[in-house]
Amino acid sequence: MTVAPTSNADLLHETCARGSALHAAGRFSEALAAFDAALAIDPRRGEAHLGRGQALRQMRRYEEAVLSYDRALAISPGLVAAFNNRALALQDMQQFEAALEGFDRALRIAPDNAEIRFNRGYLLLLLGRFAEGWPEYEWRRKRANAEHKPWARPEWRGEDIAGKRILLHCEQGFGDTLQFARFARLVEERGAQVILAAQRSLGALLRRLDCTATIVQPGETLPEFDL
Repeated sequence: MTVAPTSNADLLHETCARGSALHAAGRFSEALAAFDAALAIDPRRGEAHLGRGQALRQMRRYEEAVLSYDRALAISPGLVAAFNNRALALQDMQQFEAALEGFDRALRIAPDNAEIRFNRGYLLLLLGRFAEGWPEYEWRRKRANAEHKPWARPEWRGEDIAGKRILLHCEQGFGDTLQFARFARLVEERGAQVILAAQRSLGALLRRLDCTATIVQPGETLPEFDL
């Protein structure tokens, strides 16, 4: 049996795919080598420059990452992911205004891209521009990896909640829970009965909050609630 020779196009595709797989596995230096190999085959491959930039950013080689994103955009001006990741690298370098401009440029191409809108919101919050940042941050729920809670209850939008039972639930990591759990007391002061659903390992700590919230941990049955 004879094996057909692999074309440059096939080899390029396989090498880029290998780089992406290595990146997903957290093997960033190997991913970088794979993308470099792809670019040795075709230096005009915008996606390879993008992948190279992503590997470099994970390795904290931010300036080199920005250069790779610039090369990707010179080849493929509409490559939205390159704009987004370039802005993230600039944010890592604390070049915040340049990063914000990068997100804005990306959104001019893809205004409904949830990942970019979320990233822009996060940066605005980092800059203390809360009135602009919080609405953008709501786009996190439309991201590809967003967790959707199957609760058939309306969300509280700031209306009077006196006499209502409200569920406040953890959504992200421990840091967010620890930062925002203190607001359970303020919600309770508006006359609501608070149910606080949080990570199991934080249960004992959250029971020390200065309010009467019912603490519910994963696996436990939620009480009935209104909002």
